[in-house]
Amino acid sequence: MDVVFRSLLNWQNGLKILVYNGDTDSVCNYLGDQWFVEDLNLPYVGERADWHFMLQSDSISEVAGSQQRFSMGTNSSFIDLVTIKGSGHMVPTDRPGQSLQMFANFIYGNSNYDTPANVSMNRLPLKDQYKTTEPMCK
Repeated sequence: MDVVFRSLLNWQNGLKILVYNGDTDSVCNYLGDQWFVEDLNLPYVGERADWHFMLQSDSISEVAGSQQRFSMGTNSSFIDLVTIKGSGHMVPTDRPGQSLQMFANFIYGNSNYDTPANVSMNRLPLKDQYKTTEPMCK
């Protein structure tokens, strides 16, 4: 498998890879992915560090997991190794706000996963157009 990752990382246009796990996932343990990425012997951009999540409504920052970036050094390819604290196997279901922030930072190329997603994560009532007037089952 590491041969596949190395060939992807050597792609001339650069490839960005996000490897993420919930830290309580009993199906795909985060340590296995961490060991896999570390065994690629890629230089890392920084030490493993905590990243934080904050709801705009309460302004209380909490540790959301850890992050570390590994780089090829020869092109713009990198692997971000991210954990999501308190999440199991279904990260977006278990921690939707933290997942959105993680994906937004990855997609926009931001290596600082502390940066909040530029959308409100506060729950809103269901819009009328999505409310059903008839029972789903009879």
